[in-house]
Amino acid sequence: MFINEYLRRSYLQYRRNIELGFVNLNFMKKCLLTFYFFLSNLFFVFKYFFKLRKTDSSGIVFLKYDDKTQPFKTINTFLSDSNINFIDIEKKYLPITPFILIKDLISEFKEKPFFVLKNLDFFFALNMKISKYYFFIKYYNVNKLVIFQEYSFYMTYLTRIMKSEDLELYNVMHGIPGDTYCFFKFTKTFIWGEYFRNKYLDLKADSNQFILSGSIYHYAMKEKYLKLNIPSSIDILYIMQGAEKGYSDVLEVLIKMSSNYNIVIKQHPRYKIKLNTVLKETEDDTLDCITKSRLVISHYSTALIDSIVLDKSIISYIDLKSVEYKYVSFLDDDFIVSDQKKLEIKINNMLKNEKKVFFKNDFIKFKNNPLLEILKEIGK
Repeated sequence: MFINEYLRRSYLQYRRNIELGFVNLNFMKKCLLTFYFFLSNLFFVFKYFFKLRKTDSSGIVFLKYDDKTQPFKTINTFLSDSNINFIDIEKKYLPITPFILIKDLISEFKEKPFFVLKNLDFFFALNMKISKYYFFIKYYNVNKLVIFQEYSFYMTYLTRIMKSEDLELYNVMHGIPGDTYCFFKFTKTFIWGEYFRNKYLDLKADSNQFILSGSIYHYAMKEKYLKLNIPSSIDILYIMQGAEKGYSDVLEVLIKMSSNYNIVIKQHPRYKIKLNTVLKETEDDTLDCITKSRLVISHYSTALIDSIVLDKSIISYIDLKSVEYKYVSFLDDDFIVSDQKKLEIKINNMLKNEKKVFFKNDFIKFKNNPLLEILKEIGK
């Protein structure tokens, strides 16, 4: 298919995103991508006439996210006194196509011209994302870029670009692998445990990139919250995932039980929906809410993992036969419910017995700041 391994992996992930409906390019969007491609090639020529580099960067950059968002907040706190810079990708930038992409495109066209012409949308979509990162890397004189839970199809090819210039791209794991996290290849990928390594390998990720680093985020969480010994003021916390299938079932059961229990809803910050319910909603920090709760209900949110780390009882409301089941396959089926009546029974039983969940073997390794030490080593 492709001469270049990085292009091949990026292309396969791109096609998978199309199959899943996450990428949908109509004729107009393809025209805009074509225009953008030639525009960024024009700036490729101009870049030699501009000084792009800032002098305040040490070359070690952690791509910055919302400071209030977990788990980035924890990692930022741990690394704030290191020589790693936390920098946003700015909205204003000069799109620059890296020369190696042009070179690879020409090589592939010589080998399989009809295939390339048929898939120009891939090359142009790849360029749109890559050109922004390439400007960022050059502008801040980045030697090593650390990104956070970023498995987009263009990231593998960004690794190719950085490798060609003796630079490195590191990815830090945050949440549960999904179908879009496929075929990727970074310089190094830091993951929580062997369980996830096997998950990623099932998704055809490159096998040589993984470092079983454990989770600095969950380590810090245990260290901070479990020592506080905060009393439970919430009986049931329902962490929603937007209009996820089954959310109305859960709400109906919780409304029915609200006279007996203190119930709070925490919506996903990016997928909020308008609810017509008597149940209380909160905008408080998710971890603070979990800490104050006795039982946490969700579908397949990463918050379920956070809840287990904080020794909370949990329920995943999801159909055992659905494709989403793979996201909670780390749980024993006893903690997964797909029926309203069983959900009500399970809630009552778990609140009486306070039944806790234990991770399966090699799910998350807890060591003393493993990722922190590795990143500090990288920054030397």
